[in-house]
Amino acid sequence: KIVEVGRCLLAAKEQKLVPHGQWEAWVTKTTGMNERQAQRWMQIAREVPEGSYLSRLEVGKMRMILALPEEQREPLARKTVEQDIDTRTLKAEIRRLKGEVEQAQAETRIAKGYAEHSDQRVRELEVKLDRAVRSSTGGISAEAQKEIDRLRLQLEDAKTLAKVQAEKRQKAQQELLELRQRSADRDDGRPGLTSSEFLNAARQFILTAGLMPHMGAELARASAREREAWRQGLELVEGWAKAARSALSTVEGTVEA
Repeated sequence: KIVEVGRCLLAAKEQKLVPHGQWEAWVTKTTGMNERQAQRWMQIAREVPEGSYLSRLEVGKMRMILALPEEQREPLARKTVEQDIDTRTLKAEIRRLKGEVEQAQAETRIAKGYAEHSDQRVRELEVKLDRAVRSSTGGISAEAQKEIDRLRLQLEDAKTLAKVQAEKRQKAQQELLELRQRSADRDDGRPGLTSSEFLNAARQFILTAGLMPHMGAELARASAREREAWRQGLELVEGWAKAARSALSTVEGTVEA
């Protein structure tokens, strides 16, 4: 009904069936709605395709699902209709889907940032090396040659790192696309991870990485590149933990700070 009424309103407006300046009064007289409500129904009609399961839902559930990326809407709408999912369960499912995508997006942003930083470093070293070579055209002293060699080594390392970071960025983008596709294809409502699997994975992570908080002295001696790698890993873990807590708190009816 909502979608049908919205489409009728859209048609009336697009075909200019209502005289100029009389739209609001016409909407109220014809439908009993005010202008703001009519606009909401028209917007829903624009976003819901013909034959979509969304049109079978009540307006509240419909608007919740429409807040998701387009590729996730129809599978969840179908599941909501076929399984008669209540509003609370639907909210939890939407929060879970958003959490997965937000985590993947965070990882993609981090990978992009490191890739751009590496590219910038390469460009800076190329400029410095070019200047060093140009300033030595009248004859290269031992000191100048030493500086040129040092810059060339740094540039080679920077190019290698830039290549690695570019590959990581590409991988992160691909994983995000695959996650969105899996979310769109999933319609059975089953989680991809059981609580026992998660607990075992968490324990394994602690066994593997649990020493890191106690490595102050070792980290102090690490190179800038090594510390950056440690920091990147921590950002990934922190982003994941935030999304996971958000999903769990929604199911439990609480809000995490």
